[in-house]
Amino acid sequence: MVFVMTLVLFVSFLWPSSAWAEVIQQSEGAGILVQSRHTLVDTAGHRWQSVLFQRWGSQEPQPLRLRLIGFPGTPELLHPQPLVLKTVRGEQWMAADVTEQMGDHPPAVGQYQVQEVIFDLSSSLPTQLSVSTTTSEPVSIRLLPGVIQEWQQVARTPNPLS
Repeated sequence: MVFVMTLVLFVSFLWPSSAWAEVIQQSEGAGILVQSRHTLVDTAGHRWQSVLFQRWGSQEPQPLRLRLIGFPGTPELLHPQPLVLKTVRGEQWMAADVTEQMGDHPPAVGQYQVQEVIFDLSSSLPTQLSVSTTTSEPVSIRLLPGVIQEWQQVARTPNPLS
């Protein structure tokens, strides 16, 4: 029994934290915010919080957005530059940088409109997410299929106000 508990604890520390994420709905003023949060790690070892969200304030939702928030020590993001999503097969999509719509924001934060590309992404293949930085190297994050599946679940969420 002790061995099994030790094994479960060991595996839980090795498993990516994003595996424990879920779609969350919360009240926001007169509307509802539907979101998915994941902690992701880029190829340089920096940690990023991703928040894919959609606001519902009436019959129609606002566009689906992905916000990347760098933890301390992450590089500054260059704006306005698109977010690039690329599969292992070489398929590539771009999402517009809408960070300026946030107003003031920390330098390691970016927000991107992903409504047009979310269902083009494969929910069975890893996808590489890249964003430009103020240095020469872009931030590159490997997205596992489970993250894409959850993001697509947020995009498919019916109007929670009906």
